[in-house]
Amino acid sequence: MSRRFHVLAVLCAWLLASGAQWDFVQVVAWGRMFAGYSTSMSLTQAAQRTLSGEMCGLCRAVHDAKQQQDDAGLPPDGPKTKLLLACPPTVRFVFTAPSGAIRSRRDREPLSATRAAPPTPPPRAA
Repeated sequence: MSRRFHVLAVLCAWLLASGAQWDFVQVVAWGRMFAGYSTSMSLTQAAQRTLSGEMCGLCRAVHDAKQQQDDAGLPPDGPKTKLLLACPPTVRFVFTAPSGAIRSRRDREPLSATRAAPPTPPPRAA
């Protein structure tokens, strides 16, 4: 599956878990109210009346759904639990060459054989 699909799925899950679907429905309700009010009054009056706190049927449904979602959570004085997110240990594979594998001569030499000896005495910092 593509990375974009995974990112989109996580984003949708996060939005649904945070209750953003009710905010979207609330915006739709305000849009409908504004469109209805703007046919009979000026745009500023329609916007003021839409956002004045007056509730239509859809706004009441959103308000009730948000209340149910908030009440479904733990009470403020209830037991507190921690969600511990930890990565399980992973199995690490170490691949070695088979015993009959052809190896180069360099693999058998120690690293010190190819390096130059350090200067004596060591250089001093200026």
